[in-house]
Amino acid sequence: MRSTDRVNEYYAKKSKQDKAMFSEKLKKVQDDDDVKKKAQHQQDSIIEMMKMLMRDAQDRADKQLDDAVKQATVQPAVWLRIQRCTSYERRWRNWRTNSTI
Repeated sequence: MRSTDRVNEYYAKKSKQDKAMFSEKLKKVQDDDDVKKKAQHQQDSIIEMMKMLMRDAQDRADKQLDDAVKQATVQPAVWLRIQRCTSYERRWRNWRTNSTI
């Protein structure tokens, strides 16, 4: 075997090793990118879910508020009774504190 054949064989072997090492590094970088993309996708999904939950909670709160307002307008007699009771209680307290025994 000639020395040039050995040199060519050495460089071919070295080139093959370099290509293998480069392809491993490339694969690792691509895997890291995939992991980052998956993590970003999960984070985006969680954010969207939280936004949806917040919208649902806001809708429920608005509905409860509307229902409470409707009930207050539908039953004014109950509100008047409550006001009368509190005014009677105030009068009673005032009478007790101002009366001399």
